[in-house]
Amino acid sequence: MTKNSNYGLIDILKFAMCLIVIGIHSHPFISYDAKFDQFFFSTFGSLAVPFFFITSGFFLYKNYSGFESTKKFILRIVKLYAFWFILNLPFTLANCYYNGMLNFKVGALVFLRDCLTLSSFRGAWFLGALVVGSLLIHYLNIYKKINIKILVLAFFLLTIFIGVLNGYLNIISFQNYWFSFFLEPSRLIRGIPYMLIGKMIIEKKFENKLVNRKHLILALLFCLFLMPIETIVLKGCYITQFITTVVFFLLILTFKVNFGNTTKIRKMSIIFYCFHFNVCFLFDGLNYFTKISIDSLTKYAIILFISYIISQIIFKLEKIDKLKILKNSY
Repeated sequence: MTKNSNYGLIDILKFAMCLIVIGIHSHPFISYDAKFDQFFFSTFGSLAVPFFFITSGFFLYKNYSGFESTKKFILRIVKLYAFWFILNLPFTLANCYYNGMLNFKVGALVFLRDCLTLSSFRGAWFLGALVVGSLLIHYLNIYKKINIKILVLAFFLLTIFIGVLNGYLNIISFQNYWFSFFLEPSRLIRGIPYMLIGKMIIEKKFENKLVNRKHLILALLFCLFLMPIETIVLKGCYITQFITTVVFFLLILTFKVNFGNTTKIRKMSIIFYCFHFNVCFLFDGLNYFTKISIDSLTKYAIILFISYIISQIIFKLEKIDKLKILKNSY
């Protein structure tokens, strides 16, 4: 199944998912229908990050050569994190201050915790989760007797439990950093079941009868139908989110479409993801200090435009010998 697949399609869909993530944080429809905005992104938007995790697991284990591959992967993630940590530091500190972390001791502990878990700036938890996931999967892989399907189920159930618990505690003790101090790092294991699925797919551990295109299309449509129902009933999308993402990724691999070189699109996805939080924060600051409210769709378009300009500047400047460090931005 994977041998003849065109990975350019995955790059394009990763970029599309990145645009959805930006939508989650900027709420482009909130000026028109706040309930629709919240419902759409909490339901269908929830597929974006799991898609990133499956993709990461898929390519990590595509040409896996033991711990050397894991070490190379982690080193790349750490360099990426370090670059954006430095660039985002003023925004990170300002965000901590204006979100109510006025207690210096608590704020310092939270900031230190986030730095140690590669989660210091907004969205960085995803990078920390990739590091934790790749390490844990490597060491679990040493024990060949452990069934990978059982691991997927175990970590999937664990992430659901932590997600529900975290949501409950946020409701009963909003802005209580002592609760979040211990629960926030739990997000670092969220990517493990999806990365394991990516590993299973590249290792062809799915039966051929499960990856028939017609069956996958029907399964995807059924999952998309169930997702809003689960969101309404359970106030969140957990089970169908997982199944839909897996089915969608399997379906992608059944198509052969030549998109040419999509390397730049792949790089832009990462830059957009890591940078857009800063533009969102600037808009929040503008609204807080001036009470100026910008149309949500216009704001979304501006965020995309600025992120695009930043990516093009990086692509231009990285060609200069002294600025090759900019390659760590993606």
